[in-house]
Amino acid sequence: MFASIRQSFHATFQVMALCAILWGIGYGITTSHFTFQYYRLWRFPNSEGHHLAETLARAQTTRGDICLLIGPSTVREAFDEEIMQQTAPDLRFLNGGTTGGGIYVFEAMNHLIHQSGVNPKCIVVGLNARMLIARDIRLHSAGYTDFLDLFNGSQILSKESIALQDEARQQIVSNTIWPYRRLARHTSRLIRTAIFVAQEKLSWNESLPVTAFSYGHRELGRSSMHLHNDTEPISGEAWDRLMRIYKEKGFFDPARYAHAEHLDSLRGVLDDLFEITQHLIIIQMPENSFGREHLAPLASDAMEILLADYQERGAHILDLTSEVPDSGMRDVGHILASSRPDFSRKVAQFISDCINGNEGAWHERTASYSD
Repeated sequence: MFASIRQSFHATFQVMALCAILWGIGYGITTSHFTFQYYRLWRFPNSEGHHLAETLARAQTTRGDICLLIGPSTVREAFDEEIMQQTAPDLRFLNGGTTGGGIYVFEAMNHLIHQSGVNPKCIVVGLNARMLIARDIRLHSAGYTDFLDLFNGSQILSKESIALQDEARQQIVSNTIWPYRRLARHTSRLIRTAIFVAQEKLSWNESLPVTAFSYGHRELGRSSMHLHNDTEPISGEAWDRLMRIYKEKGFFDPARYAHAEHLDSLRGVLDDLFEITQHLIIIQMPENSFGREHLAPLASDAMEILLADYQERGAHILDLTSEVPDSGMRDVGHILASSRPDFSRKVAQFISDCINGNEGAWHERTASYSD
């Protein structure tokens, strides 16, 4: 009887030891800096966390001085990497702009930057006063949960909206129990994309559309860096729809902006970025006149105080909120593609001057252009 108990205990111990070994190997692999390279294989739509991971993967293997640009979709749409590099050839510009205009999205971005292990020579943070508001981070649907577990994700999980916390928590718990799950979503999409391409090329019959292999709307396919293709500012029904969304989400409510926790969140991110880069550059991104008149004032005083503090600490601050005329803006905060080249050149020159200790020369040139 005792021999049977010992055998059962020994077998149980072996199983537990094997599980522990598999867990340890999985956790080590899936939390490694090198897993970011996995996201260079394909850029799927609606996966903003994965898009930032792909940018950080390029940063890991890029030689020379890197300048990483981060922020929401206003940053994603505003900068052309190639034009910026042509303007400042000594720098390698990487656009890590994603999606989401709430302040807590910056915390999600910050998680990935630190996990990637990159130390860019400069980091450009693009934001606006109207971003000092709590909005859905979309931790799970945007792909950020694939980089989180209970060891590093509890704090950012508490910032997610109540309606989306459960799905994010379930994923984070699953990642902790079985670390290999972190890569499951991207692996699944790669496999289903490969099957779609194979049947499209090899099927004797009419091939199935990519939607037949998708789990949701625009889950598969390939996403480009810049998503807006408008050739002129939105107006009419498109503008009215945008205003309805803003109203429904409470974006015109002054009581929702610039709470202490919003300011603390931004300070925490900027403090962390200060530690990993030689040059922290904060750009107040362009807004159309509607945004400057009706949204920015809801939090501009608090933002100005915060930015003044970081300027004293050595950050470079550039206010470009009125740089692009309304005719060059798609909507409240996204510039048109036609405005992107000139804006990219201007910012690239400013960044180069800051890094080379020539910021005063840039301001002198700007003043002479406006005379």
